[in-house]
Amino acid sequence: MLKDENIANDSLYRYISSGALSYWRAEVVTGTYDALIGSGKTNLIQNNELTRTLAEFSSEIKFGFEDEEFAMNINDLLLEQTSHYAGVLLQSIYSNEKNKELIKVKKEFANNASILGLLHSKITIEDNRLQLQKDLLQYSEDILQMINSDLGLENKKVDPEDAFENEEKEFEEIVLTNEVKEKYIGKYQFSLTAYIHITLENGVLYGRLNAQNRVELTPYEATKFFIKELNDQIEFVLENGEVQALIYKTGGEAFEAKKIN
Repeated sequence: MLKDENIANDSLYRYISSGALSYWRAEVVTGTYDALIGSGKTNLIQNNELTRTLAEFSSEIKFGFEDEEFAMNINDLLLEQTSHYAGVLLQSIYSNEKNKELIKVKKEFANNASILGLLHSKITIEDNRLQLQKDLLQYSEDILQMINSDLGLENKKVDPEDAFENEEKEFEEIVLTNEVKEKYIGKYQFSLTAYIHITLENGVLYGRLNAQNRVELTPYEATKFFIKELNDQIEFVLENGEVQALIYKTGGEAFEAKKIN
């Protein structure tokens, strides 16, 4: 990039100021797990694979990131090496015209072994951190999947052909009594972190997935509803007249959520 004199004037400045000289990393909050370790009650976790994965996850968080002092020192050295170019680079943002000073700066950057060496170290740190954060994300997904499995809360896919009407059908709204609607009020759990809350207000049923905006549920059968805003459908599952779960269809897939209260 540094050898290309045709690159946008502001590219180099933005890379140096917002990229090479910036330092930010996301760290996972593990207070609950740390408290469990501190209590000495790890035997509460019966799943050995889950215990092992949690330990590996915690180790990666504590020891996997780069040394922060070393990373900040590289930032300071880069700042020192590039500070006397700042005026030309900053000015280039507000001008689309090529100028000799900017071309000169680009060439000096491309031939400055100190800057290139520091940038190489910076890139190595960033690449390692990115890979670590990908690993942590995979650990998180594995841990949640094991917890959901142990609690019996896996997302259960249902065959849409068996559970729902044809998507292209135009549903006709029917009238349900409040007594029927009240049976559906409650909290339904798809997984450890995914819920849908069903509420009744002024005779209208609403659904809210986690903290999203609520949507109106329009009945077309006694247990089946459609959501006009999303073109989705919901069916409540009853056993002996009691609501046990709901099935939510979206994007050609269907998922079951158990009623928990």
